[in-house]
Amino acid sequence: MSRVRELARSLPVRDPAAVARARREATERPLRYPVGSGQADDVALGAGLRPLLRQLLEAGPLERERRRYERAGYVVAVAPRVYGPTHDGWDHTPDALDPDAPGARRALFVGRERARVEAAVACDLAKTDAADRELGRLLGYPRCCVEAFVALPPGRQNTELHAAAWAATRGRPEPRLNGLDLAVFHYVSWFPCAFDCPLALAYANAVASRLARLHADFVAAIDAALAAHRLVLCDELQLSLRGRLEGGALALEEVWPTARDRHPEAALDAPAEEAVARALALVRAAQVLEVTPAGLALDGALLGGTAGALLVPFGVPV
Repeated sequence: MSRVRELARSLPVRDPAAVARARREATERPLRYPVGSGQADDVALGAGLRPLLRQLLEAGPLERERRRYERAGYVVAVAPRVYGPTHDGWDHTPDALDPDAPGARRALFVGRERARVEAAVACDLAKTDAADRELGRLLGYPRCCVEAFVALPPGRQNTELHAAAWAATRGRPEPRLNGLDLAVFHYVSWFPCAFDCPLALAYANAVASRLARLHADFVAAIDAALAAHRLVLCDELQLSLRGRLEGGALALEEVWPTARDRHPEAALDAPAEEAVARALALVRAAQVLEVTPAGLALDGALLGGTAGALLVPFGVPV
């Protein structure tokens, strides 16, 4: 059973009416998106901020994007390797996975130099540490971020990479490096080595500056969304929080499902929607939240089944 399904069944329902309200809220998408959630890559490629981009896409979207980039004059290639849903772990690809199966993805590479695109496809197929390092170089990722990614063994879970980045963060976690939910617009398409990585932040700020020339209101709105504290119970169950942080405890002021800030087309599946609704109702009923080694504590009481919870305080003021 997947992590989100476990939480959808195990998180207690203490107030059915509050859970019903939270379930409705988890389906709302009030933020107007003039671009896609991952379209920062387009901005960066067009502005010359990076030489190549890589997108993991399912069959239908992949074909549409391939044609779009070709019409724009880019060199495009699709790598044959098939990936499962990214929350199942990077590089974890069952041999029998059908490329047309729900959730199955392949990598689309887009650039201006055919040799670079072909080299990237070869790295995607190889899937060794050396190939991952070379692929990071070809994509223009900071070397520190590539090394942090390779440091975790294959089968890397998104949540493991996020936890490692938080552990490596020494300063204020930067909201523009908040890519914890990739269905919410994110400036950086790789996993930063830390949430205060100066190289990743410089790139994110450059992308934001260029995007703001066309969509200043959207940049302001998404910056505000990314600047909330983020609670991650699993890849698909995330809550956005505002409140006062004292030591490791957060005095809660406002809580909403992170999914509300997603692209309008990015829906939660039924188990994720149920898990988010139950978690949201529980957290909203509390005054103080704390993440401990044993899991999430609400008003000092440990919530069972939440070991591995992560709280990244992006909302801490400068």
